Amino acid sequence: MADLYGKFSTWGRDAIDGKEAVAVARKIWSIGEEEGYWSERGRLAADVAWVAAAHSDADAVQEWAALGLEWYAYELGADSEQVREMKDVMVSPKTHPVWGTKHELSVGGPGSLSKKV
Repeated sequence: MADLYGKFSTWGRDAIDGKEAVAVARKIWSIGEEEGYWSERGRLAADVAWVAAAHSDADAVQEWAALGLEWYAYELGADSEQVREMKDVMVSPKTHPVWGTKHELSVGGPGSLSKKV
C-alpha cells in the first residue's frame, strides 16, 4: 500500500493525471478493505476530493467529500474541523482552494467503495 500512496502523491508533480490518481486511490481503498486497514480513510477521500477540485469535477468533489465527511466523523468526531471542511466543499465545490488549478477533467467519484465499517 505504501507504493500506491507514493504513486498517488506523484499526481501533484503531474507524473500521473487525475483519472489515474483516482484509480490509485480506489485501489488503496480496496486493499485497505481486504487487509482490514480502516485508518485514515477520511484523509484519503479528502485528498481525492482535492484532485477532483483541481480538475474542476464538481460531482466528484461532492462525492469524495461526502465519503470523507463520513469517515472523518467516524475517525475524528462529527464536530471536527475536517468534517466542517468536507461539508463546506460538498455545498460549494468551486470554493475549494485548488478549484480549477489543473486542466478540466472528469476524474470520477468513489463509486461503490464502502462507507463505514
